[in-house]
Amino acid sequence: MQKTTISRGFLAAERSKVAHMYWQAFGPKLARVIGPEDRALAFFAKHMNPEFALAARGPLGELVGLAGFKIANGSLTSGGFRDLARIYGFLAACWRVPFLAMLERDPKPDVLLMDGILSPTRRGGRGLVRNFVNGDQDRGHRAGLCHRAAGCD
Repeated sequence: MQKTTISRGFLAAERSKVAHMYWQAFGPKLARVIGPEDRALAFFAKHMNPEFALAARGPLGELVGLAGFKIANGSLTSGGFRDLARIYGFLAACWRVPFLAMLERDPKPDVLLMDGILSPTRRGGRGLVRNFVNGDQDRGHRAGLCHRAAGCD
């Protein structure tokens, strides 16, 4: 079994890969609102925040997965109306914003919300999800956010 390590964030050079992983995971759900794919990838590559991500890395340091999380002051995905308008145009941003707003979940101030696990390949049997959950729990404990979540103790 290959060793996977979990670290905080991702590199600027990995933005395109992260955007592709995000689209692979959520494209079918988001395609009608955030498509076409080329624009969605451009948007995600620019508006993913590494401060709100845990990266799974293979034995050579390569990115093999990513877990996004959301807390009261930020999340993996960011960007607002102006950012959408830059990619899609003003009118297209006008109709996208209300639909995207329906997908938003605002966590309480003392909650860490797991906000998506991404992997470019199948990692079945390698404990990737368990590693991410453990990483989020560790981060939650350090930030004092994990006292309410099931399984944190």
